[in-house]
Amino acid sequence: MKIKTDFVTNSSSASFILYVDSTADSLEGFNKLWEKYLKYYKDEYFWLFNKNFEEHKKLLEKNYKEKLEHQKKIKDGTATDKDILWKFFYKNCKNPKKISKKEIEKTILGNMVITEISKNVYGVTHDTSMFNGILCDVPWWMLQLIALQNMKSSKLIELGIHSVTLSIKRDCE
Repeated sequence: MKIKTDFVTNSSSASFILYVDSTADSLEGFNKLWEKYLKYYKDEYFWLFNKNFEEHKKLLEKNYKEKLEHQKKIKDGTATDKDILWKFFYKNCKNPKKISKKEIEKTILGNMVITEISKNVYGVTHDTSMFNGILCDVPWWMLQLIALQNMKSSKLIELGIHSVTLSIKRDCE
């Protein structure tokens, strides 16, 4: 097993690295262009993004309600051993009213780590703890950029992107 900064991986975990050849000449500049791309992506797939947003919001509300119920059982002494174990599941569960729209959007898009690889080339990395397959696990925002490149879309230049290349690093390799 390998330890990552945000989860424990196993032999089927993977990292997807999208190498982006960009017009940006600094990491700060690329981050601005990347935000522009993410806005474009969310606008382009608003129907899917809004559906995922609402589903995630309902899940947060459900989990928070369950957390409050578990806390009440623990406080009044009616909690079972199983209820007490669930306490750890709800440990980081926040009140959904205190979670911003931006935080929920970030969760839906998944983790992204952006690094400068070389002059005008940046890596956008997304990790998955359980690699099930390319179509299941590669984020849609990566697939969209690959498709735009294959279609030779002029939208890429508008977004400050010359080309993209996907690399998949499986932890078992």
